[in-house]
Amino acid sequence: MTRPSAFAHAFTIRRNYDATPEDVFNAFADPAMKAKWFSGPPDQWHVLERRMDFREGGEERVRGKFKDAYVSDFRARYHVIRKPALIVYVYDMYVDDRLLSTSLSSFDFAKGARGTDMTYVEQGVYYEGDEGGDGPTSREEGTQGLFDRVAEALAGRLG
Repeated sequence: MTRPSAFAHAFTIRRNYDATPEDVFNAFADPAMKAKWFSGPPDQWHVLERRMDFREGGEERVRGKFKDAYVSDFRARYHVIRKPALIVYVYDMYVDDRLLSTSLSSFDFAKGARGTDMTYVEQGVYYEGDEGGDGPTSREEGTQGLFDRVAEALAGRLG
């Protein structure tokens, strides 16, 4: 069975962080803090461009090259920001100037029984399957890994 040229997929990730909602929100909102965790693996990837205008209507771009491989390019536009509870943006993901996907992403931050409960929902349209290197399976796995790094950054274990 062949897949259509574009297909939709959604996933939800829930995390609890040992920090206040304000601190967790800032891990996503503060450019210096976000740069600590939002990147490719440090030993395999280096940043080519990083800019972030964190405001409604603002844009973010993180572009980097994997060692002896391809260039990844994240381009986002912020739609809703309600400190410290909600961030909504739409982003496009490119590899070597080839558009792979477009996603609507939301982050909800709430005081939990312990720390902060975060709920992340991503609704994406993928223009290639997992065989293209960045379908829904690899996207969800990669996002889980990034959220592991958020916890490390909040604990002060990342540069």
